[in-house]
Amino acid sequence: MTAAINGLAVVAVLAVACGSPAGRQEEPTPTTAKQPIFAMCRGATPAYVLVDVPPSGCRQLEAGTDYADGRVLIGLRPGATDEDVAPDLARYHATVIASGPTASQRVLAVPGGTVPQAVVGLERSPAVAYAQPDLLEHVDQTT
Repeated sequence: MTAAINGLAVVAVLAVACGSPAGRQEEPTPTTAKQPIFAMCRGATPAYVLVDVPPSGCRQLEAGTDYADGRVLIGLRPGATDEDVAPDLARYHATVIASGPTASQRVLAVPGGTVPQAVVGLERSPAVAYAQPDLLEHVDQTT
């Protein structure tokens, strides 16, 4: 009987130490984890940011209301080619769907819900002069 009780005590200690459901905190899931806010900051560099709280002078942007979900606009730096930016496009699963009106401008398709990450990430590319969401209306427009 004592051996059985000792055995149960060892199992209980191991279960707690090894992270049994009773002793473990729940990991955040995409639905419970706090998502960063996508904001535009006029006159700032970079103009688009992912933050917990938009700084003063910045405006939160919403997919479908402020910008087209699934589309990003970029401009290549002088001398940069599509080959130069290809690794960055692949990182964000972006494909060029249109060029122009100038030779350096590209319209990209990105997976839905990834515009903020693509804009912020592509702005950091040495081949990209600017990256922005495809705005549906002027963000300073009031109704």
